[in-house]
Amino acid sequence: MYRLETIAEDSFFIQFTNVAWPASANILVIVDDDGLNLVDAGLNGGETAIVLEKCVAELGFGLADIHSIYLTHGHTDHVGGVNFVKRFAAPRVFIPPGSMAEACDPKVQENAVLPDFVRTIAPRLEHYDILDNFRRSCGDWVLDGEELEPLEEGLEVAIGRYRFCLYHTPGHDAGLTVFHEPDRRILVTGDLLRASPPGNSLPWYSSSGGGVVPYLESLERVAKLEVERAFPAHGALNGDFAVQVEKTRGFLVRREERILEELSQGPRTCEQLDVLLYSPMALEVCPWYSSTTEAHLARLVEQGRVAREELEYRLENGASRPLQQGAADD
Repeated sequence: MYRLETIAEDSFFIQFTNVAWPASANILVIVDDDGLNLVDAGLNGGETAIVLEKCVAELGFGLADIHSIYLTHGHTDHVGGVNFVKRFAAPRVFIPPGSMAEACDPKVQENAVLPDFVRTIAPRLEHYDILDNFRRSCGDWVLDGEELEPLEEGLEVAIGRYRFCLYHTPGHDAGLTVFHEPDRRILVTGDLLRASPPGNSLPWYSSSGGGVVPYLESLERVAKLEVERAFPAHGALNGDFAVQVEKTRGFLVRREERILEELSQGPRTCEQLDVLLYSPMALEVCPWYSSTTEAHLARLVEQGRVAREELEYRLENGASRPLQQGAADD
């Protein structure tokens, strides 16, 4: 399921509306004199391939007309479609430097989403084959590193008649970069912000992707941008942009509050906290939510507010007071 939105006469937004993993990243399409540009490429094959080909045809083009692909980061649901497009075209492919390795090396991808140190505190994941999940869900997603070109922080990138400024926003991913068009006040947010389903599975983040503090700093950074329309990688963003940023920030803050509240009742393991923070379906479909729990625990341990003893975490004396106030989870 999908919807094709016309933003302007030369820009279009393909939004995938299926609500469960695997959920393809949305795709921004920009037309120029040479053909088509994509921002993010979605999954390789399946519904994504069918939808992309259909939408491109509706715009009067073929897949062979795609000459450039710009990636917000290197997660499998964003990069896999590059390999599909390459069956029909030879696009230039641009990616943030911090995401380049994970897009080319399965082990680096695995460590970005479910690091070995998370497996040590969530024993149910000790032998979980996340790469098999990605292969089945996302198709052949591994890219050829020699064909990738870096999208550096601070660059102004011309895509058709649009001039995007790039902002590095780690937390969800070490290389996550958002694209801001200041003249038209457009922001391509990647996986930074919580949105409508399936974007309500966000925010997700891990220590290897930056962790809690960089994520909060990234939100603070984009909150300063002038934005009238925001286009997320999953779901849709409607209403006041500042409210959407604060809503996402509130989820991070509230998760930490809930962890501290639970630890005030006694020691807990990462897996016990997972059950508190996420629905059973979320943990079944995306077991790597444990990486987000670990990111909060790592921050609290570093602050001296929580101590770890083997698999259990306990509250240090006087450490239950939240550092920040935020909105509660929906």
